[in-house]
Amino acid sequence: MRTRRFLSIFFLISLTLIMHSLVSGATRGISVVAKTTKGQSQKIQLYDYTAALIVGIDRYENLGASEQLTYAVKDAKGIIRPAELVV
Repeated sequence: MRTRRFLSIFFLISLTLIMHSLVSGATRGISVVAKTTKGQSQKIQLYDYTAALIVGIDRYENLGASEQLTYAVKDAKGIIRPAELVV
């Protein structure tokens, strides 16, 4: 059980971290368009790279059966694809 949980978390973290290489560099980061004092538009690059760490844990050793989560792992896996599309 522990090995499976570790592999699930490792998979999610690895997949999230390699998303960087799946998207071209031209679409990375955050930029804004600001107007200069002369009224001209100027693009300002704020960040060159963004990353997300998505973690889903359903079972906690120190919680009772009724307090365990049911969909955290499924939700974390479900957010990976939409996150790739946004980046």
